[in-house]
Amino acid sequence: MIGSTSKSSYTDITVTNGVSYYYVVSASNERGESGNSTQALATPQGPASIKLSVSISAGNLVLSWPISANGFGVYTTTDLAKPNWQAVTNEIKTVNSNWNVVLPITHASAYYRLQK
Repeated sequence: MIGSTSKSSYTDITVTNGVSYYYVVSASNERGESGNSTQALATPQGPASIKLSVSISAGNLVLSWPISANGFGVYTTTDLAKPNWQAVTNEIKTVNSNWNVVLPITHASAYYRLQK
């Protein structure tokens, strides 16, 4: 058994992309447990890798990624050993079929990531 719920759905968060999983479902109440359902097959496929482009323009750092990767935000931290990721609040615009965010270049180290 991988889990149980009193709801009508269950999300298995332990899966790996590209690996096939077989599931059966049963129900139980005070009278006992039912037989298993017909077996179902699922092979999770996560989103493709997102190409993040970095450039410098007018003394600013410009991060760009494909517009097809909708719903992502940019996060930053200054310490990868003990990261405290914070959402970047700079405006994200569309330019030439890409999402772009312009960030000032500072002398302090900063790390960025895309996250949905």
